Amino acid sequence: MMTPDQARARTHELLENTSNVIGGDWAIEESPLPEQCNIVGKDDGVFWIGRRRQDDRADMVEVTDRVLTYWRGLGFATKPYSYDKEHRGISAVTPEGASVYFSIDLGRVGIDVSGPCVEGDWLSIRKAIAATLPDPYEEYYGTPSPTATAESPPDE
Repeated sequence: MMTPDQARARTHELLENTSNVIGGDWAIEESPLPEQCNIVGKDDGVFWIGRRRQDDRADMVEVTDRVLTYWRGLGFATKPYSYDKEHRGISAVTPEGASVYFSIDLGRVGIDVSGPCVEGDWLSIRKAIAATLPDPYEEYYGTPSPTATAESPPDE
């Protein structure tokens, strides 16, 4: 059974390895915070999601074939699709249950991963990770000033 830490690492690994197969520079959109999922009961599981984007790819068919060959070589259950001549896509499920998606449309490439759902208290994990992240409002409101407590009187 995969742990939450292993599931998080696997999500990142799927994004990293697929983007390396394609090559080039990527806009990375990976959330450090997990989402909830269901294993046996309601909300008893945890998973991570991530995305990568790239613009201006001219080699649409070649890139699609590379991803398809790579994912099939890893044993993923793949399903190629296309909704018009300017679009190619692949959806796949990994052996451990992650969902991965590749698409290219008018030169824009996207890789999306919904990592494996594993047993874990998603809310506790989310809070623990969030406590280690910078305050997203600090850029707008500044760093909070420390407040005096009974144990530490204010500086005079």
